Amino acid sequence: MQTISNGFGRGPRGEIVDGWETKRRREPGHDWALIRLGAAGIITGIDVDTSFFTGNFPTTCRIEACGVEGYQSPKALQSSDTEWIEIVTRSPLKGDAHNRFDVSDRRRFTHVRLSAFPDGGISRVRLWGEVDPAARRTAGYRWFNALPGGQAAAVLADAGVPADLARSVVSARPLRDEGSAKQYQALQP
Repeated sequence: MQTISNGFGRGPRGEIVDGWETKRRREPGHDWALIRLGAAGIITGIDVDTSFFTGNFPTTCRIEACGVEGYQSPKALQSSDTEWIEIVTRSPLKGDAHNRFDVSDRRRFTHVRLSAFPDGGISRVRLWGEVDPAARRTAGYRWFNALPGGQAAAVLADAGVPADLARSVVSARPLRDEGSAKQYQALQP
């Protein structure tokens, strides 16, 4: 597995490339990447985009998914304790193209593992689906708690929350999903 920070890097000839390009593989095996979803949910479609890779793209790919809670390390995700479910069987890819796949498994997932056979370049991986309502709430709390105080108060004011109540809510952070209704009720005048 390669660690990719932003998807940009130097290609084999020193040029800047946009995407993930693996080294040429001479021995058996394949390369793969772990992707943590922005929020847990049901995946309905995937696009393995090989745009601009006309000669050096993987000939096939396989996509698996898992549903784990918390922020697991890559090592933990690779352990035998993690159940990976194949959501796209090993399928052919075309170069310089959007390779789209439908996903019929309706389980809740948090991560995907893209395997590229045998090697080559992938520009982007896009996933479509439905965000789990609890995961959406958790993401909202995480976002609100991370805002600077003034910006958090402005968000609440824009939503019609009175200024004194907004200040109380902001000072009570970090808010959590569990018991947030009680927190809010306790702050009401």
